[in-house]
Amino acid sequence: MPVDQLIQPAWTSEWASSRQTNEQCEPGESHLIMRDLEGEVACLEQILTLRLSGGAKTVSARVVREIYATRSACGALSCLRRCFRNAGTVFEPAHWKSSSGPDIATVSPPGAMSAPFALCQQLFRGDTSGMHICLPSASAIHRAAPELYEAVSVLDPERALKVLCDMGVLALCFPLDLQFGRLELSVASVLGRARLIPLVELAVLAAELGMFDRAAAYLAEVQAASPGPLELHDLNTVAGVLALNENDFEGACRRLSASVRVCQTPGLLAARGPLPNLLLAKRLLEIGEEAPVIGYLTECKRYWRHCADAIEQWIGLIQKGPSPAIEPEILRATNCRMVALKMQALVLIGTGGRALSADEVADIEAERKRDGDAATKGRLETGTN
Repeated sequence: MPVDQLIQPAWTSEWASSRQTNEQCEPGESHLIMRDLEGEVACLEQILTLRLSGGAKTVSARVVREIYATRSACGALSCLRRCFRNAGTVFEPAHWKSSSGPDIATVSPPGAMSAPFALCQQLFRGDTSGMHICLPSASAIHRAAPELYEAVSVLDPERALKVLCDMGVLALCFPLDLQFGRLELSVASVLGRARLIPLVELAVLAAELGMFDRAAAYLAEVQAASPGPLELHDLNTVAGVLALNENDFEGACRRLSASVRVCQTPGLLAARGPLPNLLLAKRLLEIGEEAPVIGYLTECKRYWRHCADAIEQWIGLIQKGPSPAIEPEILRATNCRMVALKMQALVLIGTGGRALSADEVADIEAERKRDGDAATKGRLETGTN
């Protein structure tokens, strides 16, 4: 998603007047936005509490967690941007970077200012000196989620932004250059060929958030390290998004096709994650390029056999219309179970330096089921790596 589509803070007196004329989302769209927001928040909580294999101090586990937490945080923020999309200049970066800046006193909680809120205000003013960014608390996100949903339901953007701030979510989103600089340092701490694992994920994140120069740089770095099929699926996706950004539609479609041809062994691509990368496919659907996407999804059914039925269902929805067709729940980027499986697979590949066997993939599935049962009973171990 382009950077200028990410929500920006709006804490000035201008907001009151702009709210009166702000055209909010339609009722049907509002339902979809709330669904996506709840999915992103639940996914972020899952990411922060997930117990990853390989030990609590595994560097690769920490880095993978950071990247995925940043993605979900930006995703939650994007949902608010969609809901309050016509708020005028208060959502423009130039507004909060102005000399006057937002007045934190008008929205800060009574008494002492919360640490996450103070950090967000520091980021908004462009001050990054003496600052250390850490991941939000999963318990804080869980406690504040109902208030966030209520703020969205009553169309109160100031309150919604403040809740995200106190959660610590906004501290993972602004400014994006700072966040990617932080993630680059984390990826650099992973030694050897295992660094390719988080570096590929960072390239995908950069492409998704519209940081195209960084995505291209990460792509070039990985390609120079002779990546294998496990990496090439995602790398072709990133290259296709970059081509699409340059209005090279034919190049984007070629990359989409190449991303699923890079491995001829069923199950090997799935070892890196339980789902195919759908970022480029969804971008192409948004501009009406349905035929290459259907061809891509048809091939994906051969390699990701466990979700072949869901892929076939999506193909039917695309053919039926209207466009763009929404993918089934299991294929969404916010599906907590699929995200957990993907993170676990990445950490194990990074630790072992090889693709996972079918038995190891099955073990991950079994572990996630045990975690789900434990969470239901309130006995889930939280992540410390």
